Amino acid sequence: MDDIYLAIDIGGTFLKYGLINRNGELIEDNQMVTSPNWDGLMASVSEVINDVGENLLGIGISCPGTVDVEKGIVYDGGLLPYLDKVNLKSYIEDSYEVPCWVTNDGKAAIMAEIWQGNLKDVLNGAAIVLGSGVAGAIVLNGSLLEGSNYKAGEFSFISNLKGEKFAEHNMVGFDASAVKFIRTCAEVLNFKDLHDGPSVFEVIATGENKHINGLFDEYCMVISHLIMNLQAILDLEKIVIGGGISKQSQLIHNVIFQYQKLRNEIPIYKEKFPEIEIDVCKYYNSSNLLGAVYPFFKY
Repeated sequence: MDDIYLAIDIGGTFLKYGLINRNGELIEDNQMVTSPNWDGLMASVSEVINDVGENLLGIGISCPGTVDVEKGIVYDGGLLPYLDKVNLKSYIEDSYEVPCWVTNDGKAAIMAEIWQGNLKDVLNGAAIVLGSGVAGAIVLNGSLLEGSNYKAGEFSFISNLKGEKFAEHNMVGFDASAVKFIRTCAEVLNFKDLHDGPSVFEVIATGENKHINGLFDEYCMVISHLIMNLQAILDLEKIVIGGGISKQSQLIHNVIFQYQKLRNEIPIYKEKFPEIEIDVCKYYNSSNLLGAVYPFFKY
């Protein structure tokens, strides 16, 4: 095998990994269930790295939590709290003697899109990555916004209050969780596999199950509210949506529909703000993999 980069995307539900060549092309990818503990996670990472073998130029890791990109230290860990305060960069480099970059998952997605995706040449934009929670990242004036504490783009923690006491269940990360949405629909449909997104969207496509389609409309409305809030605060020109669920074309179509519906219902908003462009991440669920290795090409 020619010299390649290994990208690892550590998600709350799945650990995805892929091989990327010198031209920045994803040539192979796969996934496994994310371990609920550190030892299990490192066993999975070791298995992936050992399978690649020689000719490994570098390892890029995308993960939840706040990441000090200079030192490679993960804080909080998001849905994987065992990553808190782990220097993942040093661990990988010391264990495997291969250069490593560690990046927050939302920022990895937007870096892939800035690099060679649907945010290329966009001065002011954002990526919304739908998974177990809602990751995100922002580009302003052509530069990635890290924030004072590397926390810019933590969309999961935006309040989605509906006249209730502020709590986890009324944060965007709860209401716009793709995993939660699919699980809820799968339970209603009595599916054995509560992660069977494709089958859920087959039901949505028929339009025959009014309850499921109602849940879908509500889900897309939450995302459209998030888009409107980001537009009002940051005056963005384009937003891209990623995560595994973004492969379903109905999602983008419905998010755009709900966004336009909201604009029409609020004349002053429509008057003040031009319609923002909403698109998918070009590389869908692979955005995090490509973005994880982008620093090797950038620097």
